[in-house]
Amino acid sequence: MKRELLRGMMLPELLVIVVLVGMLAVFAVPSLTQLVESNRSRALTELLRATLIQARTHSILSNRDVRVCGSSDGLQCDGDWQRGWLVLDSSDAPLSSHQLATYDQLHWLGFANEIRFRRNGTAPLGNGRFVICQRSRGVGWQLILNRQGRIRGVAGLESGQTPPAVCP
Repeated sequence: MKRELLRGMMLPELLVIVVLVGMLAVFAVPSLTQLVESNRSRALTELLRATLIQARTHSILSNRDVRVCGSSDGLQCDGDWQRGWLVLDSSDAPLSSHQLATYDQLHWLGFANEIRFRRNGTAPLGNGRFVICQRSRGVGWQLILNRQGRIRGVAGLESGQTPPAVCP
């Protein structure tokens, strides 16, 4: 009966494997970082879109004006969209609020500092756009709000649009 020899990895084989894994990591880590950042900004876009739709729907169903404004503390409107937002009914009672993480970059470019949905769902002075910035690509997503209160989303920049100054 022959005895089978147990054979381990030799040092050169082990070094080749370590080098290959290292090279794979060099190419995979930046892509993974961009994927995480892209997913994070997409999630913020969808959360903001849902908030705006909910505020508009509430204004129509309750037959009252509803305001959405930037809020740094989640308690009062101060126009700081970078920190979060607040949804208030016509009696200034809070309906909802959201605080942003420090890595999120949200900017409102509009006529007024706040968005007011009228009883019929329109936003006459709310015409503008939200810009969600990404560190690696500049403008990641945009949400455009028209005066009828409707929202549309755009990934990146629209054709013919120059990058806004809010994104580095």
